[in-house]
Amino acid sequence: MDNTQYIFLDIPTVRRIIVEKGYADKYRNDELTVAIFLSKFCEKIWNTTCTIGFPIRNSEASSIPLVGSSSIEELKNILNTKTEEAHDVDALIVKDTPEKPRRTGQGFQIKRFHTRQADLTTEGIIKFIQGLNYSKTDTALVVLLATGEVTKFTQVRSSIDFNKFPFSALYFVTLHGDVLKFIEVWPNLGKEELDWSIV
Repeated sequence: MDNTQYIFLDIPTVRRIIVEKGYADKYRNDELTVAIFLSKFCEKIWNTTCTIGFPIRNSEASSIPLVGSSSIEELKNILNTKTEEAHDVDALIVKDTPEKPRRTGQGFQIKRFHTRQADLTTEGIIKFIQGLNYSKTDTALVVLLATGEVTKFTQVRSSIDFNKFPFSALYFVTLHGDVLKFIEVWPNLGKEELDWSIV
């Protein structure tokens, strides 16, 4: 059983952390942006307020408040130094604010496919996904596309053997100006959009 604990933050707090990121901060704003979108997406599906959880290293879990009541600087320090990076969950979306730091929601693994990849084509994205090494999990995979290239999502769907796919779902996120586009490839096909400027 996964005993990982999480620190839970609401959307306004995560937005402040993004806005106030300093040069020395190691956390990725694009991943936090995607986490906010995922929270808004789950709020729409579940028809309730959601909170974003970030996994904490076991050695650090007892030393921090797991429901974010710290200052922004303290929270930035936690994201910089105390989160668990070698984990199948980057962001855990839960209903409301949990009273316990357990894993009780939908986990998402966020990967970035960007212009430094050797092959920016749809075939390159397929190889990138097939090259991910994870055990079977109920976590959903979200690929942030930051290449500006056209992706053929139906080709991705038809090329991956989802019987061997370790994740519970496959999504893509792209950012066009202030609009985040969220594409579900598996188990269903669909698209959602969110105006980032008003979140």
